[in-house]
Amino acid sequence: MAHSNWLYQTRDIMFQIKEWLGVEKLLSLDAYKEYYGMDDIDSFLDVNFKVCRDVMCPANKDADEPGAKFVGGNEHAVVTPDSFKNVYKTVMDAELGPQFGYRGEGKIPLCWYAPILEMQSAASPSIVMFWCLTQGAITVLHEFATQKQQDLFIPKLRTGEWGGTMGLTEPGAGSEVGAVQSNKLSGLKPRK
Repeated sequence: MAHSNWLYQTRDIMFQIKEWLGVEKLLSLDAYKEYYGMDDIDSFLDVNFKVCRDVMCPANKDADEPGAKFVGGNEHAVVTPDSFKNVYKTVMDAELGPQFGYRGEGKIPLCWYAPILEMQSAASPSIVMFWCLTQGAITVLHEFATQKQQDLFIPKLRTGEWGGTMGLTEPGAGSEVGAVQSNKLSGLKPRK
């Protein structure tokens, strides 16, 4: 991936959102109508474009060299390059990270959030995972956690003090999903 130039344009995204999807109808729903109008997407995309071009893309080279380093210790810590910290802070300050989808009482339509993440993923696929996984954790907490759990976790996840992760393990394969082996045994009935 190019590290010095980031070639991206927002014309197609603007066409899809403003002319093709009929977002006016979506924005008339209660979840959005008091909070956002059609022109709000312009400022979101403009700020995101500049963050991607000026901060994320240049830091992407550090994902390869020097890359993350395992430093061990009691916590078995992995340390990311210094440029990642600047990217994370910039994205959090611009409110384009895990807090983007929930701004106070009003929610951002997913059709606005998806192109923001698409742009960020194009600029630096390794860095964007830091807040994508956090947004996923926030979504799960909103749907399934008790109010006490939401009050404990969500504020720190939204501010970036804490991050969401995804831990996958498979029997006999650990986190190497490609090593998973499965088979079907005839005659077995599903558990109820």
